[in-house]
Amino acid sequence: PKGRWQANIRFSVDDESCHRTYRIDWGGVTEYASHTFRPERSGVYEIVLEHEWTETAPSEIRFILLEGSFSGIATFDGATILQIQNAT
Repeated sequence: PKGRWQANIRFSVDDESCHRTYRIDWGGVTEYASHTFRPERSGVYEIVLEHEWTETAPSEIRFILLEGSFSGIATFDGATILQIQNAT
């Protein structure tokens, strides 16, 4: 539905994949929030992205490796989507 929404996106990277550059997109196909990052150490991470929908539309999360790699493991561990209530 229309409104401001928040995605808490969880992922993990191992020792070989933590030095790669990634991007997470969340929102619609053409309008979305985006965050580019390089973890620098293995572990479990969570990124929070907010997006404003101006009309009802489907959403998607894209977890993108921005460079080639032949080793390492990066996993998408899920997301929690919450509607942000407007303060009135």
